[in-house]
Amino acid sequence: FGAPGKISMGGDSHTPHGGAIGMLCIGVGGMDVATAMTGVPMGLKMPRVVKVNLVGALKPGVNAKEIILEMLRRESVKGGLGKVYEYVGPGAAALEVPARATIANMGAEMGATSSIFPADGQVKKFLTAQGRAHAYRELLPDEDAESIKKLQRAAALSNPALAAGALTGAQADAMRTAAANTGGAMTGFMGMGMAANAGG
Repeated sequence: FGAPGKISMGGDSHTPHGGAIGMLCIGVGGMDVATAMTGVPMGLKMPRVVKVNLVGALKPGVNAKEIILEMLRRESVKGGLGKVYEYVGPGAAALEVPARATIANMGAEMGATSSIFPADGQVKKFLTAQGRAHAYRELLPDEDAESIKKLQRAAALSNPALAAGALTGAQADAMRTAAANTGGAMTGFMGMGMAANAGG
């Protein structure tokens, strides 16, 4: 089971969702897993840290996926290579563990090595509900921690985002109209090209 402060590697792109409870979880290739099972240490270049300060609260009808889709729009599908995204701030503190897991899990879409949230009261509440309160320990970000970049995202300003893959011109126009009518933004998803680009 996951617990704050642990390190995990797994042969699956969903491995980083453990960052929602304050773990450093890294998805690796099958050969890395196989050699680790035989006792061979896995080598990893020290990832760079990007601090993401979330402020505000999500509007009604807006969920955590809107935050990571906006991150994907800003950072691109390769913008996270060699990086760990550390989510902090009052907006992060307001997100419950399942919402954090969505963001941490989808960090892989940016190519991120991993994503991590503090092990705070939300994590304590989650582990207690799972009957695992004994596994909790508080792990908060260091105030003086260094990062290569700092991003700020106002969660309260998040609008619903429409994810789209490769579209024809007519489909892109329809998506653009739908985005305008809902106050959302059309966002490219998982590196798929778009015939017409509309951004928020």
